[in-house]
Amino acid sequence: MPCPDQLDPGFGIGPPHRNAICFAKSYFGIGPDGLGIYRTGTGFLIDNGNVRRHVLTAAHNVFHHDVRREAVWISLWFGRNGATALATRDATGWSFPQAFEDAHVAPGDCDYALLRINPLGADRFNGLPVAVSTAQGLTEKLLVGYPDEGTCKGKAEPWHARLSVEPSSPKTYHYVDQPTYAGMSGGPLLTGNTAGDGYKAWGIHIRGGDTEQQRAIRFSESVYEEIMSWT
Repeated sequence: MPCPDQLDPGFGIGPPHRNAICFAKSYFGIGPDGLGIYRTGTGFLIDNGNVRRHVLTAAHNVFHHDVRREAVWISLWFGRNGATALATRDATGWSFPQAFEDAHVAPGDCDYALLRINPLGADRFNGLPVAVSTAQGLTEKLLVGYPDEGTCKGKAEPWHARLSVEPSSPKTYHYVDQPTYAGMSGGPLLTGNTAGDGYKAWGIHIRGGDTEQQRAIRFSESVYEEIMSWT
C-alpha cells in the first residue's frame, strides 16, 4: 500500500501538545557495504515540570540488530512539519532494556527507549504524560508519527490515525485493521478530551504492517516503572 493509506495529515492534536512530537534520525555508523546506516523514527517529550529533558521512542531507533550496535548519534526535530521545526536537539544519552540488545532480532515486548536531551522550556513544549494501561479490551487511541516510505519517504511530515487497539500481551497492543509505516516507530498512542487537553500516552508504536500482533508497546505497570527509573 502506498503511504499514507488510511492516515490523516498533521499531528491530530493542537499546540502546545503537538510540540512534544519529534522527528528522529539515528546514525549507526558505516555498514559492511561501506555506506552509512541511518534510521528515521518518531519520539515524544514526557516531562511536565519547568523544563523538558526526556523523550520516549522505540528501542530499535537506538540499537540496530542487523549490525548489533547502538546509534552513534540521534537528532531530534520537535514539532517538525517538512522543512520547519520549532526546536532541534541531539540526544545526550539513552536507556533501553538489556533484553532488547541481547535478543537476536528486535523483540516486540521490550522495544522502548528513553532519550536524554538538553532541556526545552515549558513555555512552548508541553510533555505528554505516560499512563499505566489496565484496559482488558478494545480502546480508541490516536497515533502520531512520521511515515518514511512510499510517497511519504523523505518528507518528514506528521500523519496521524485514530485507531482501535486491544492488548495482545501484558506489554503489547494489536491494532484492528490499521496499516502503519516505517518511520512511525516511537510515536505515542494518545487519548485526550475534546477541549484539546488532558492528553496521556498509553503506549509506543513499534511495528508497521497490518497483521502483526505486537504493533505497539503497552505501558504496563512494569514498563512504566522501568521508564520512570531511567528518568
